[in-house]
Amino acid sequence: MPYRSMLFLLTLSLTTAAAAQTSNGVTAARSDTAFVLARAGVIPENIVYDAPRDRFLGGDLERDGLVELRRDGSIRPFAEVARIEGRVLGLKIDPQRKLLWGVAFTRLPSAAGDTTQAPAHSIVFSLELPGGRLVQRVPSPKDGASHLFNDLVVGRDGTVYFTDSEAGAVWALAPKTTELRLLHRAPPERFAYPNGIAFLPDQHGLLVAYWQGLLTIDLPSGKPANIRAPNDAAVSRIDGLYAVCSGYVGIQNMAEPSGLIAFRVERGSADSVRDLERGRADFRGPTTGAIVGDTLFYVANAQIGPFDPRKDGGSLEPVLVLKMPLDCGKERARR
Repeated sequence: MPYRSMLFLLTLSLTTAAAAQTSNGVTAARSDTAFVLARAGVIPENIVYDAPRDRFLGGDLERDGLVELRRDGSIRPFAEVARIEGRVLGLKIDPQRKLLWGVAFTRLPSAAGDTTQAPAHSIVFSLELPGGRLVQRVPSPKDGASHLFNDLVVGRDGTVYFTDSEAGAVWALAPKTTELRLLHRAPPERFAYPNGIAFLPDQHGLLVAYWQGLLTIDLPSGKPANIRAPNDAAVSRIDGLYAVCSGYVGIQNMAEPSGLIAFRVERGSADSVRDLERGRADFRGPTTGAIVGDTLFYVANAQIGPFDPRKDGGSLEPVLVLKMPLDCGKERARR
């Protein structure tokens, strides 16, 4: 999540305590270190796992383009020939079509002396795996709004669904088209900063995390419905969102303190909300991750917004990727 956008969100007055309740869904062991990047100054906000090559791929909030990450902490450029302009956020792999889908944003130039946040424009793109050849690139609408494409999922039919945080929107891109379909849009008082996104069971709809809570979008109709929650903070401020077992795992990086939660969505309500991990000393802006088998790998210290040590004269630390084993019992993770 970009720093300046967080400044807007942090002005919203919401309760910050996280709810914890008994859950019959996923259980998890405490997170442990998966790997630490070999050098500081490379900040992948999002990572995906490329299983055939046993590597992780990510963007870098400090510069345009993508990087390849290995479990020994090594970093190398990825898909330089594709010339992806902008800071890459969400990434997902479509294994059936051997494509890497992603979104990236760029801030437009500000006028001299203008201290307000400059608007953003974005792209949604696909790259051929394993090499990273550019297959498709679709820009955000030119409608005068600030468009910050953030996270995405890829359907079985190849349709890509993604959030547009600063426009308060969710879009769809059907296969073999270049036209974006608007699924939902609402003002920030009702739908501030849509971010994480996951499928409902059998891909009959989408579950979208936004600053104030959760929203479902029926497919294919696009009909939205707010999800009730035990309290205002229970499922708010989720960045990474993943369908696991019979429920979901969310990474709450702007809660106080940051943490990971598990919950179910049943009959229009978020039920059985509970903490999986919260308040670790090494949580400095946990963001997103990837489910690999029965384990969630996630970025623990993206050092974004209020977690950026440079605000206080410090320096960026090497990014830490944690791993959390997930136990679904007799159920299998829906990825």
